[in-house]
Amino acid sequence: VTLSPFEIDRLEVTQLDFADCVAADVCGLVGCDYDPQAMPHHPVRSVDWWQADAYCAWIGKRLPTEAEWEKAARGTDGRMYPWGTEAPTCDRAVFQDCFGGLNITEEVGGRPAGASPYGAEDMAGNVDEWVNDWWDPTYYETSPAVDPLGPASGTERVVRGGSELTNADRLRITNRFTENVAGVCGVGLRCARDLPASQGGGQ
Repeated sequence: VTLSPFEIDRLEVTQLDFADCVAADVCGLVGCDYDPQAMPHHPVRSVDWWQADAYCAWIGKRLPTEAEWEKAARGTDGRMYPWGTEAPTCDRAVFQDCFGGLNITEEVGGRPAGASPYGAEDMAGNVDEWVNDWWDPTYYETSPAVDPLGPASGTERVVRGGSELTNADRLRITNRFTENVAGVCGVGLRCARDLPASQGGGQ
């Protein structure tokens, strides 16, 4: 797959970030430990797809496509996890093994050893992340080779990355998951934006 130039946020959207959108009456309130005063730098979660889409648009960005998300997490060397091929550890990701299965997130950017080749952090664990694409389990068998945007329609959207409640196997970059657009407790987001062609290459 070849992608046009884009940028993606280094970190997941935090509760403090999202609180500004709520205060502006653009993004509605969320549940699941939403307390931007007590946990300002934890990832916001329990965000539905429409809230995620609205937040990114509000800051002048957009949700990444699934292909963009995977490129940012994986690079070009076919790695299994954002950091490489080594098995997940709690130094690299926030996942089920780290807190005995308790429903606990950590502040974004707290696992720099787990960063992707491009410096994006928490792309494995902490919270699942919405992407723009509708879900189709066989989409990439027939998808365009350049800038795939996902199916034209559907009933569920794609989430990627794994959360604080998922096991190590789910943290693999190539794992694809689906979620009802209304969302669940463990789903958050990060945003992306297009770049002029003069500012970067595709691949």
